[in-house]
Amino acid sequence: MFKAKIKILFKMNGKRKIKILVFSRRTTYEMAMGEGNCKLAELIRKKHFLVRGIITAHLEHQKTLREVEEILPSFGFEFRIVYDFSGTAPGDYDIVITLGGDGTVLYASRYLDDTPLLSINSSPSTSAGYLTSITRKELPQTLKMLVEGKLSRNVLHRLAVKIDGRVVDKRVLNDILFTAPIPAQASRYILVVGNKMEEQLSSGIWIGPPAGSTAAIKAAGGKIMSWKAKKFQFVVREPVEKKGKPCRLKKGIMGPDEKLIIINTWQQSRIFLDGPHRMFEINPAQKVSVYISDSPLILLGWKRVSSR
Repeated sequence: MFKAKIKILFKMNGKRKIKILVFSRRTTYEMAMGEGNCKLAELIRKKHFLVRGIITAHLEHQKTLREVEEILPSFGFEFRIVYDFSGTAPGDYDIVITLGGDGTVLYASRYLDDTPLLSINSSPSTSAGYLTSITRKELPQTLKMLVEGKLSRNVLHRLAVKIDGRVVDKRVLNDILFTAPIPAQASRYILVVGNKMEEQLSSGIWIGPPAGSTAAIKAAGGKIMSWKAKKFQFVVREPVEKKGKPCRLKKGIMGPDEKLIIINTWQQSRIFLDGPHRMFEINPAQKVSVYISDSPLILLGWKRVSSR
C-alpha cells in the first residue's frame, strides 16, 4: 500500500510533492555547551580524551544534517527540519526521517502511528544504530529507491501498557522495565502469565517486543526474536529463590493474544518505557498489563541486523 502511495505521488509530477518531516536530535556536545559552565562543557573545551567520542559524534552528525539538507530538494521533496515534536503533527507528513541513533528512533516512535519512518545513523563510528536503516553514504541510493517504490517496508510490532485498566502507552518499541524506585532495592509483586501466578521478589522484570530483543533483555538472558514475530518476551531480573522452592516464571514468550500482568504488592514501584525518560509510578496494589499493540511502527529500508 505504501509503495503504491509513493508511486502515485510522483506520477502526479509536482502537483503533490512528498512531504517529509526531518527530526534531528540535539547532540550531547550541543546540549553540554548550551548549559554553559557544566563539567562536561569544560572537558569538551579542553578536548579531553574522555570526550573524544562526543566531539566526533557531533561533527559526524552535523555533516549528515548538511547532506540531508542538500539532497532532499534535489529529489523534489518538500521538507521541514525540527529538533523536537512540540507543536508538530507527524501525521501531516508522508514520511518522517530521523537523524541520530537508536535513542532518536525510540523518541520519534512515541509520536508515530502509521507514518513511515526512515532512520539515518548520523554518526556510525560512535553509534551501533541497530534500529537505524542507513548512513549518509547510502542516502542517495535510498531516496532513489523510495522514489521508485522499491524501498522495503518493515512492520515492527510494539507493546501497549495499561495501569489499572487505563492505557498509558501503545508505542513501546524497545523494552519495558518494572523495578523498585531505588536500584539497590528488591521489587515485590505478583506475576501473572496465562493461567499461572507467582509471587516474586527480584530486581524487577524486563519485557520487550522483537525489536528490543537484542538489547538489555538479551543481556539479562532473553532470546533474540524474529523481527517479524507478533510476540513479546519477559525476563525476571535476579529472582530471589527460597530453598526448595525455585522461581517458576523466570522468562517466557507471550503470544499475540496474551497479556502479561504484574500486580504490585505493598511497596512503591516504577515502570520505564523505552529508556529512562518515560516513567510511571506504580502504587501498592496497582496492576500493570502488557500486550501487543494494535499500532506497529513502519520502518523503511531497515536491514534487520541480527545483533547489536
